[in-house]
Amino acid sequence: MHVIRLLNEGIELMRSGSITLPRPEKELLITIRTGQYGWQAEATTGPPEKVDRARVSKLASDTYLSYWTG
Repeated sequence: MHVIRLLNEGIELMRSGSITLPRPEKELLITIRTGQYGWQAEATTGPPEKVDRARVSKLASDTYLSYWTG
């Protein structure tokens, strides 16, 4: 909820130079906060059956190396 709020506030601030309070999308924010938004996606998705540890390890290693050498 906070990410969506901050995103919308940032967009509004950049476009108009001000932030409206209370937020115009307050009903959306409330549905997100109470867990009533997105429940369909949660029901149809989930974590993989098995984690590819080698792939995760390579991603972490590549990220560190990129940072340290970059």
